[in-house]
Amino acid sequence: VIYWVNNTDYGVQGVALDESHLTDGDYREWHQMLVDNGVKIVAPALWMLVTSDATTSELGILPSDYASSAQEHGLDIIAWTLERSPPGLTGDDVWYWQSLQDNDLNDGDKFALLHVLSGIGTLGVFSDWPATTTFYANCMGLGLREASTNADDGAESGSTDVESESAEVESEATEDESESVESDPATAEDTSNAGTGRALKVAARFFSIGLRLVGI
Repeated sequence: VIYWVNNTDYGVQGVALDESHLTDGDYREWHQMLVDNGVKIVAPALWMLVTSDATTSELGILPSDYASSAQEHGLDIIAWTLERSPPGLTGDDVWYWQSLQDNDLNDGDKFALLHVLSGIGTLGVFSDWPATTTFYANCMGLGLREASTNADDGAESGSTDVESESAEVESEATEDESESVESDPATAEDTSNAGTGRALKVAARFFSIGLRLVGI
């Protein structure tokens, strides 16, 4: 990767695959070495980025020191690999979830994991089955970039009425929300975080039920 960075035009997109599984802070030196040589993206396994914490985290998962080190060094993160473990996230083949085995895991925790990774600005997550990541992205509004503003006039004029109606609905919703939370911004933030956590738990339950229905 360092060779590509220093000798090619596409090297700026090079990703340093981390298969060393460094511990005890050794990864901090490695992260610094990558930065010193112009590398911008690091790609560790999922379990290296998170740790169990049922006392302070509603989801029972927090970013690991490895993740904090990558952030501190200004490195972007791509993680691997979701949907590689057996249903239930228990048993002999849970290598990708080894740092969370203290938790009472189920398939819905895949969404909790994605939520934590999204919170630390992870660029992407490799997955053997894209439905889970797509479902999370759609629920959280993490879709593709909006279409170019250079769309033809006909398409724009055809959507004017819909946009106007949508704007009115958004305006009314904004007024209702402002009336309910304007008294205390801190309380509003706590309420928002709690709501997100509840939404993820509900989504996780539906996900687990769906797997049972299809016999997985």
